[in-house]
Amino acid sequence: DLLLGGGRLAVAYHELAHGNDFVRNEFSATPTDDGFVISGAKHVINNVERAEALVLFSRTEESVGSRSHSVLLVDKAVLPDDRYGYLPRYETVGVRGCQNAGVEFTDCPLPADALVGKLGDGVELALRSFQITRSVLPSMILGGGDTALRTAVGFALDRKLYHRSVLEIPHARATIVGAFTDLLISDCLALAATRAVHLVPEATSVYAAAVKYLLPKLLTETAYDLSIVLGANFYVRNGTYGAFQKHVRDLPMISLGHAGTAACQATIIPQLPRLARTAWFTGKGAPEGLFRIRDGLPPLDPARLVLVAGSDALIASLEGAAESIAGTEGRRAGEYTEALTTLAAALEDELRSLQAECRDMAPKDRTVLASPKAYAIADRYTLLLAGAACLGVWRHQDPDDDPFLASPAWLAAALTRLVKRLGHPLPKLPDGWENQLLNEVLNRYHEARSYDLYDTPIAG
Repeated sequence: DLLLGGGRLAVAYHELAHGNDFVRNEFSATPTDDGFVISGAKHVINNVERAEALVLFSRTEESVGSRSHSVLLVDKAVLPDDRYGYLPRYETVGVRGCQNAGVEFTDCPLPADALVGKLGDGVELALRSFQITRSVLPSMILGGGDTALRTAVGFALDRKLYHRSVLEIPHARATIVGAFTDLLISDCLALAATRAVHLVPEATSVYAAAVKYLLPKLLTETAYDLSIVLGANFYVRNGTYGAFQKHVRDLPMISLGHAGTAACQATIIPQLPRLARTAWFTGKGAPEGLFRIRDGLPPLDPARLVLVAGSDALIASLEGAAESIAGTEGRRAGEYTEALTTLAAALEDELRSLQAECRDMAPKDRTVLASPKAYAIADRYTLLLAGAACLGVWRHQDPDDDPFLASPAWLAAALTRLVKRLGHPLPKLPDGWENQLLNEVLNRYHEARSYDLYDTPIAG
C-alpha cells in the first residue's frame, strides 16, 4: 500500500563488516512476548532517511545456519525517536543522486506484526527476492546505455575531423555498431530472465544472477568503447555531450550492492554441475513466450520461485539450433544461413565442452572457495545464455511486426560478438551487415526511438 501510494521503502541488508555474506550479519532482532527489540547498524542503504518504511534483514537466532535470520517490515511512524538515528551519507563516484547512508538502532521495540513470513525465513525470502531484483534492476539501467550510445552518435554526426564527420571514420562506425549490438544482446538476456519469473520460475535463480553479472560488464565495456569516439569530449560535464560522463560513472555501479558480481557468480557455480547432468541436452526447450516482447504474461506467483534451479530451458534451446538454421529456418536466414549455422554450432560445441567440465567439477569448486577456473566457467555459461536468448528473440519475431528483429543481420552480429568472447573461430558475414545495423542506429537516432528491443519513441 505504501509503494502504490507513492511512498518509499528502503531495503536494508548491508553491513560493511560482512559485505555480500549477509548470512553473517549481526544486526539483531530479539523476540519478546509482544514483538521484537532491534539493535545494530545497517550501512550504505539508498533512501534510508527519506523512506517511510524499512525492510530489515535481522538476526533472530544466535546459532549459525539458514534459519538464523528473519525479515522485518518497519514503519518508521511507530518507532520511538530516541531509539534510532542516521549515520553520515556515503559519497559515491557514480549514481550521485542516490542518498546512500546508514541507520543505527539501540534497543528499539517493534510490534509482532512487523515480521514478514515466519521466524527464520529471512535467507529464503532474500534469495527469492533476488531472483526478481537481479534481473529487473539491470534491465532498467539499459536506459543509461541507450543514452550513452545516443550521445556518441550525435557527436559522431556533428563533429568534423579532417574535413569529414567522425562517423565516416571506420573505427567510429564499428564502435557504434558494436555498442548497439551489445545493447540488443543485453536486452535479449534481460527479456528472457524477467519473463522467466512468470513462465519458468524453476530456472530463475541462475538466470537472474546471470543478468546481474553480465549486463553491467557489457554496458561498462560499451561505455568505455564509446568514450574513445568522443575523445576529450568524454570529460565534458555540461552542454550537448555532458550526459555521457555521467553514465560512464553510473553504469559500473549496477554491479555493486548486496548482490554484486562475485555474489552472482557464486550463486551460479554450485548449480552448474546438476544442470549439466539433468537439464542440458535432455530438458525441454524454452517456451515461445519467453521471447515474445509484447505478449501478456500469467500473474507472478512468488511461491513458485525455488532456491536451486530445477531446469534450464533457455540453455536447452541451443540443442539443434545449428541444424534448424541450416534446415527449416534457412529461408529466414537467407544469405546469413552459413554464418548463423557456424555460430550456432560454436555455441552448441561450447555447451558440450562446458557440460563435461561441470560434470568433472571438484567438490571444492562448488563452494565459496571455488577456483578462478570455476568463475570462468560461470562467465562462459552467461555468454551461452545470452546467445540462446538472442536466438530465441530472432526466431519468434514476425517480419510484419518488426522487420529489423526478424532480419538475420543483427543476430549474426550479436552471435559473432558472443562467440568471439568464447574464443571460437568466426565466420565471414555477408557484405553490408555493418551498414544495415548502422542505418538502423541512425534511423532510430533521427526519429528519436529507443535502442532496445522495443524500438519505442523516447521523450525529447
